[in-house]
Parts: sequence; C-alpha cells; structure tokens
Amino acid sequence: METGLKIYFASAVRSVDVQQSTRPIIEILRGFGKVLTEHIPTVEGMGDTKITDEEVYKRDLNWLYQADIVVANVSIPSLGVGYEIGIAEKLKPVVCIFDENSPARLSAMISGNANLTLITFRNIDELERKLSDWFLRNFPKKFVSHQTGKE
Repeated sequence: METGLKIYFASAVRSVDVQQSTRPIIEILRGFGKVLTEHIPTVEGMGDTKITDEEVYKRDLNWLYQADIVVANVSIPSLGVGYEIGIAEKLKPVVCIFDENSPARLSAMISGNANLTLITFRNIDELERKLSDWFLRNFPKKFVSHQTGKE
C-alpha cells in the first residue's frame, strides 16, 4: 500500500537564502509524502555542484513527471522555479507558497493564474496549517497525518 504522495518541491537553489528558508518547508511536506527534491537545503545555496547542469535538468524533469503534486516556493524569484511551474501546471496540481515577509514582489503570472493554488503565509506555523487544510481537501485518501503517520 502506498503511503502519501510523491511531492516535487520547487524552490530557488542558487540563492544564499535558500538553506534557511526551505528546510522547515521540506519538513512540513514530509508529513504529506515523499519529497523527491529534499536535497535542496543541502546544496548550500549554490545548486548541485557534483553533476553537470544537463544532468540536473534531466534528473529534475524526471522527478517532476513522477510527482503527484508540485509545491513551489515563489518567495524568492527563480527562473528555474518559473520554468518548473510552467511545465507542471499542464500535468498536475501546483501549489505556490509565498512568504508575505519576503522583500520580493509576487509575480502576476503566479497570482493571476487560476490554474495554480496560491497559499500566502506570515510564519511557518501558518504555512503548516494552510498546507494541511489544502492536502486534506484535495488528497484525503493519500493524506498522511502529521500527528499519526497513518493514512
């Protein structure tokens, strides 16, 4: 029996802010399923340095196609995240999360796109509550509870 979902977490990787901002988000997402891209906070803000850009591209697209859902952190502007959202929105549910404390302005291409779900938050607890509500409404049969770890 499969437990949870396969989640593709998209976030800026080559930003110096990425490690601190993504680690708690990945921890939350682990409560809902397998995070295919959980390596993001370990790359120390510089992206994957042990493999070529072409290998990163092929690997990440493979994970994107395998995923049941994409959760994209749009708090830090990223060309790669925008590219991943553009592919994913034609294939599967996409939830964009935006930290209202971010100095960046949210793109109208995200906030104006009715095919995407946008969740804004002010702190990690609020994000966890909102994501839990969303997953319960949209994937009730595959949802893995944070509290029990059971379906």
